[in-house]
Amino acid sequence: MATKIKDLFTIGDRVQIHPSHDVWMMGDRFGQVEKLGRKYVHVRMDVSGTLRKFSERYVTRINDYSVIKSVRIINGKI
Repeated sequence: MATKIKDLFTIGDRVQIHPSHDVWMMGDRFGQVEKLGRKYVHVRMDVSGTLRKFSERYVTRINDYSVIKSVRIINGKI
């Protein structure tokens, strides 16, 4: 029995696009799930801000803590 997209992703998940996809090659590599359809995952991309739809095989969930958003340096130390 095939797994459904709604079992793999939830709205608000942080995702990464597969490196073989053209969007990844253009620099749009990460985004957030906005909508789940029967065939496609709709992702709001971080860099361009566009809403794109992908097949579930091109999207991978990532942990929010694996992406460093900013670094504070105090007295020369991180």
